[in-house]
Amino acid sequence: MKILLLFNHNQIIGGGEISFARYINHIARRIDLEISVFIPSGGDLEKYLKIDKTKIISFEIPSFKSNPKKVVECVVNFYKIFKTFKPDIVHTNGSRVALYSNIAKIFTSTKTIWHVRIAEKDLLDLILVPTSDGIIANSKKTLEKRFSWLRKNKWDKKIKIIYNGFDISEIQDRLKKTINSIHKYQEHIVVGSAGRLELGKGFEYLLNFAEILSYREKIQLVLAGTGPLENKLKEIPKNLKAVFPGYIPIENILKASDIVCFPSLVDSFGNLIVESMIAGKVCMVSEMCGASEIYPIDALKFNPKSFESFLRSFYYAKENIHNIELSQTLKSEAEKFSIDRHSESVLEYYETIAQK
Repeated sequence: MKILLLFNHNQIIGGGEISFARYINHIARRIDLEISVFIPSGGDLEKYLKIDKTKIISFEIPSFKSNPKKVVECVVNFYKIFKTFKPDIVHTNGSRVALYSNIAKIFTSTKTIWHVRIAEKDLLDLILVPTSDGIIANSKKTLEKRFSWLRKNKWDKKIKIIYNGFDISEIQDRLKKTINSIHKYQEHIVVGSAGRLELGKGFEYLLNFAEILSYREKIQLVLAGTGPLENKLKEIPKNLKAVFPGYIPIENILKASDIVCFPSLVDSFGNLIVESMIAGKVCMVSEMCGASEIYPIDALKFNPKSFESFLRSFYYAKENIHNIELSQTLKSEAEKFSIDRHSESVLEYYETIAQK
């Protein structure tokens, strides 16, 4: 089978690009697949791919509001790739590249699959749903929130939920080799979190709640990442011992944390949650994120806007930091989201769409 995989961005924006790159690296090892990968020019995303560089195609991909001539040129470029590479499946990771590829395929027999990792509705959905041959949603939240208007429509049958996949052995190996480089205050419980520091991620709630909690508990907060809210978030802690290390590898966060916290209000999934499961660490999980639907410990789920709910989750986590049985349960549940299982699910879906 020939597969063309298209990135929407030329650099890592979030978990979507990381997950797609991980999937590509995994299937690239298979001798029964011939793949080619498109990355918009001008970024550094290529360095995350462990594939033959001759398999990578790059050119400019303009915004929808760009010069119409550039948009046409982009669509023509995709059309030429479809005609020369002749893919059985084109797998697009994002709306913009999905739109351009769906237009380009009109005069070909190419089948396109649109991978949706954002739960918020978009006007483009009205075009992309009927013109895509298949759609992958990364969680039930994405399906129910973004595509609620499809419940009584024939198009809803083309959507399949496939959760993100993780290279479990690789993450475990990196954890073993990682030495904690983050200063830990004596006798303090370290609560760790990570993500882009922007609205919707819930970090302002986390910091305010942790600040209040710091007057009754010895806690330290480590919040990794960068973003437009970084300076404002750094102003919140007064009594709370907080560390903002910027972007650091996820294994460093997991190694440093006694408790992991994912407070997002908007994430359609939440890779950090499964990564904490792989590490066997208790994680306070926002009930508003997509991955909450697969997290096995209900007592750790909380409303990220409610201090009382936050407290209940925190104290349950505190009581179970050293719970070996719970840690093993988390690790066992994480196996369901291995990159092997994820890849098999996606490839099976390819076969289904290719045969239509």
